[in-house]
Amino acid sequence: MKKLILLFSVLVLLAVAACKKEKSSAPPATPKIKTIATHTAGGYTDTNTYVYDAQGRIASVTRSDGYLKVMTFTPSRAIYTYYAAPGVTSGTETFFLDANGRADSVVTVFGVNISYTKYIYDSDGHNTILKSYDAANTLSGTRNFIWDGGNKSELYLVNPALQMLAHVTYNYVPGHKNTTGYQNTGQDLLGIDSQNPIASRVETSASNNIAVFNYIYTYDSEDRIASMTLYTGTGSFYYTETYTYY
Repeated sequence: MKKLILLFSVLVLLAVAACKKEKSSAPPATPKIKTIATHTAGGYTDTNTYVYDAQGRIASVTRSDGYLKVMTFTPSRAIYTYYAAPGVTSGTETFFLDANGRADSVVTVFGVNISYTKYIYDSDGHNTILKSYDAANTLSGTRNFIWDGGNKSELYLVNPALQMLAHVTYNYVPGHKNTTGYQNTGQDLLGIDSQNPIASRVETSASNNIAVFNYIYTYDSEDRIASMTLYTGTGSFYYTETYTYY
């Protein structure tokens, strides 16, 4: 009898150890942003609060002044509705999805202002070209994303008529995994994100190679974005965002 009890105890311990091993090898859950608080140089503070649906998708974002964004989904569309006040719609974004569930095109309507955006992807699922059109279907801007080793840089065509260019350089945190990207900020319809966390993003005028904006990111111990601070090209503080999570 003692041998049976001992054998049973050993089997239980082995089962527990196996469960622990299996649990530890599972991929970490996608972080869910709870709030993003914005603090400006002038002392203004605003907070966005995120709510998720049963599928883990962002269902709504509420600003501290009451401005609300609500997301609804169908197999072929995602609709973002913006409310300036309860029951008062200020605009909509309708994402038309491709067979892979990515944004193929977006129609944005705010009052009388209508615009259209087209997305193009490479064979790896990265968004490589974004084209913007106005209500008259005239090209108003193009963004070209260059992907290298799972990370990207960007060449932004500001004005097609004047051929004005701006360049965006992304610097990354090596050896870490991007855990707070598209899927956490309501942009999970835009294809595969960068594989590493962004350390900084510098926007430079291509005409004179002078930095216009510099975004600096910090992360917590779980590689989640802790803050993002925007500086002007001259180094002046503009605003910072701080993140909390569920």
